[in-house]
Amino acid sequence: MTTSTALQHAVRNPWVRRLVWTVFAVLLLWALAWLVVPPLLKSELTKAASAQLGRKLQVGDIDFKPWTLELTVRDLVVAGQDGTGTQLAIRKMYVNAELESLLRLAPVVDTLTIDGPRLTLRRLASGAYDIDDIIARIAAAPKKPETEDSRPLRFALFNLAITDGSFDFDDQPAARQHALRDFSLALPFLSNLPARRDVTITPQLAFKLNGSQFASSASTTPFSQSRKTDAQLRIKAMDLAPYLPYIPRSVPVQLQRAVLDADLKLSFVQDGDAKVVLSGQLGLGGVAMADGDGADLLAFDSLKLAFDEIRPLEQRGRIASIALQAPRLWVQRDASGQINLARLGKTAPAATGPAATNAVAAASAASAASAAATANATAPAPASGWQLSVAELSVRDGSASWSDASLAPAAQLKLSAIALDVRDAVWPTERPLAFSGSMALGEPAATPVD
Repeated sequence: MTTSTALQHAVRNPWVRRLVWTVFAVLLLWALAWLVVPPLLKSELTKAASAQLGRKLQVGDIDFKPWTLELTVRDLVVAGQDGTGTQLAIRKMYVNAELESLLRLAPVVDTLTIDGPRLTLRRLASGAYDIDDIIARIAAAPKKPETEDSRPLRFALFNLAITDGSFDFDDQPAARQHALRDFSLALPFLSNLPARRDVTITPQLAFKLNGSQFASSASTTPFSQSRKTDAQLRIKAMDLAPYLPYIPRSVPVQLQRAVLDADLKLSFVQDGDAKVVLSGQLGLGGVAMADGDGADLLAFDSLKLAFDEIRPLEQRGRIASIALQAPRLWVQRDASGQINLARLGKTAPAATGPAATNAVAAASAASAASAAATANATAPAPASGWQLSVAELSVRDGSASWSDASLAPAAQLKLSAIALDVRDAVWPTERPLAFSGSMALGEPAATPVD
């Protein structure tokens, strides 16, 4: 049989014709997607993001390869508050999605890289920030009503990397500039789906802040069955005082001083499912907080937390111990009958100017969110929410002071030597909570000295 005859027989075969038409249809679909998706995505992304942010967003170029589901976005720019300058710029963003996304109806991304992100931020003379309008706009957006069936967004992101990032902060009231350079972040995966992909990077965090270099450590076991990778972060006696002035004024509780200690390990394990586990210890010392008027509110000598494991993507956690040393709480009622704790959710007096208006709007939204969170905290958590267990909780040498200026003469009361011990607490509550505690009314009696 000649070659031409064989071809004629093959063409007459209905299955061969169907295969040829299928291949032709796939190639045609790829070609249409390659030509149509980039300009359509560029137009829709520009419109939707500009409407959401209230800022002009521009995209230089988008490239899409439908045969590999690779998407590349170049030169993404978000304009500044006044419409000029640049608030955020990204040189290149690359996404390599997987066909598994269609099967799971959730994003499964094999590679996500962001190259050259550059962010600028200004604190204005009024104390507001030049992104307050974006925060207020996002906070005011209508929220989807929560239901009992509401579940967190499902996703699986692998080989995430941010390279060559920079951040510039112009603090006009303090006449200071802060610069973050050479920022790089690498994570093997973030996933709450039972997906498994090849991991080619190890955890990394490095940057240069105002000329000082910082780098984290990582270790990996690539040839073990679990392919476990750990990232270690250690912070020793870091004074937070230089950074406290940058807490927005809209926050109802102002942190006045604190010292941070941390010894944390972030583990990435692919043992069946991809898992992210946080463990280690976290401590705060010498903490003092004030209310919006600058009056004493809460202070403590130390707070130490030891984590057995926290699985943020699975919303599960086991805490070994929480130890609070010498907490001091001040509760006050003024002459008008207002209690300082009840005022924490209220916004500060309005200032003038568009920046202040935006800041107040953002504060109002934050207060509403805080109130909603408080209301939710009093109700049983849904089965799909966080599940936490605390093996041991202890409070030592606590005190609480009450002053009431609405009475004449003003009344004062103090509880001291507060001690509390809780064992095997769980949330959501499954059984009655067992605890023991003690306190003294007034100042504790002094111990005689021989």
